[in-house]
Amino acid sequence: MLLKGADEKVRKHLEILKREVNTSNKVISDIMNFSKISTLALEDTDINSLIEVTFTRIEIPRIIKLDIELGEGIPDITADREQIAGVIINLAQDAIQAMTE
Repeated sequence: MLLKGADEKVRKHLEILKREVNTSNKVISDIMNFSKISTLALEDTDINSLIEVTFTRIEIPRIIKLDIELGEGIPDITADREQIAGVIINLAQDAIQAMTE
């Protein structure tokens, strides 16, 4: 929590500011990723492992309970791990932002 002991109005505005900065960072990252030309780094990937590792990179508010249900016996896929991780991160961040207080 930001500024323990600060009054509620200050904390509320700081939380709004924090969300807006995160949104701005996401938009800038998306624009930069869209504008660059890159080659895919394809490799055999365990999607369950990729999902688990990716969620460790996402800041999830304490008020949100995350349940990850992974499939059993899913074969490896050939994919660019960072691009798939980026998709997962974007979906998770969009879902978090869409949640009401």
